[in-house]
Amino acid sequence: MKLSNKILAILVVFITGILLGAAVSWMLAPAVIPISDRLYFPGLHSVLQNSNSFIHVVMFKSSYYQRQDSKADLILDDLIIAKRRGIDVKVILEGGDDYLGEEFPGEQAKTCKYLKDNGIDVRFDPAGTTTHAKLIISDNSVIIGSTNWNYYALEKNHEADVLIRSKDTAEKFEKYFWELWTNSKDTNCEIPGTITEKITQYCSTVRDILSNRDYCNKKDVSVDGIARNIKFRTSKKGSNYTTFDIFDNGSLNVFSWGRPDISEGKSITVQGKFYMEKKSGEYVFYDEIEADKVI
Repeated sequence: MKLSNKILAILVVFITGILLGAAVSWMLAPAVIPISDRLYFPGLHSVLQNSNSFIHVVMFKSSYYQRQDSKADLILDDLIIAKRRGIDVKVILEGGDDYLGEEFPGEQAKTCKYLKDNGIDVRFDPAGTTTHAKLIISDNSVIIGSTNWNYYALEKNHEADVLIRSKDTAEKFEKYFWELWTNSKDTNCEIPGTITEKITQYCSTVRDILSNRDYCNKKDVSVDGIARNIKFRTSKKGSNYTTFDIFDNGSLNVFSWGRPDISEGKSITVQGKFYMEKKSGEYVFYDEIEADKVI
């Protein structure tokens, strides 16, 4: 009888050990949470808001729209808020390749400047290298998948992503991040090939553009002049924008998102793309520069 009790006790301890081991293994196993399509933004938002140590990002495409209703802008704001909380935030962006088109680098530069102006370290990948990853590492969490930080990816496209909660997985991707970071280059956000390096000949003054409308149409321009007829407006969706004229032996219309630091009669420089005719919904605008930068 005593022997049977001992055997029973041993069996209880053995089975309990198996169950506890299984429970511990289950608790330590990586949690993989699908956050595809419209689940991506709230999943990422939660991770960024709850970061305690660092946020490291590798993002192929990131757009900055300067709109209150933009999820892409809200993600960038999450990074800035985290930085202000003392979190280490670093971002690697694709710098642009010929096959991506002329507008791609300029869009990346807007995001870069917004983040760097708010104290975040940003680097571009090396020229001739395509960094197509969409990767976020924060503490022991990793988000990886197909979603870029732009309007269509965040609000329209079918995209497949996962949130992985795993210390081991995060450490492995951290090692990968630092390899990319070391090989990337610090930047003042002026990517070679963007507007600052390809201002078109014969389109460098207001008078040049007005005299060569066909040639300058849809080309990058940079012009100096005097700001006149400034109007600060707000769209129906709540986004701020500004319209004004730039005058110098003739005048051109200018459209700019946000509230540039200008005043009536002030000397300014406008960089952007000139349109001889531009349609926006039911409206048509003529001889207008859509500004990337107003200085």
